[in-house]
Amino acid sequence: MKNEGQVVIINGKPVLLGDLYYKMAIIVRKDIDMRPGKMGAQVAHAAIFADRGASPEIKKVWEESGERLVLVKVSSLEELITRKTKAELAGVKVYVQTDAGLTDIEAGTITCIALGPDAPETIDLMVGDLKLY
Repeated sequence: MKNEGQVVIINGKPVLLGDLYYKMAIIVRKDIDMRPGKMGAQVAHAAIFADRGASPEIKKVWEESGERLVLVKVSSLEELITRKTKAELAGVKVYVQTDAGLTDIEAGTITCIALGPDAPETIDLMVGDLKLY
């Protein structure tokens, strides 16, 4: 890891970068007929906007510790909304990705959500029971 041994301030406390990393999860709906390229674009948009929404301290640690990310799937919009609510109640940042409707999905359709970046233990509590995509 680059910058090992560097100290950052997280929530007012000094933390050694080598001892800390963050993780992001993208949860994708499987009930939408998305071509692989479309799904890849939706996941990329979600990850980019979640990264942009992170605090500067968390973003720095996440980016400098390898930008760990897990891609998991749910079977319905209802299940996705349940996961979103669970994460929000736990204080995890959530980004909701909706499609613009320029190709084969109706505009405004929620395709996936990004959770985090956050502590890996927290992300695992949110998505650890889901199957990898």
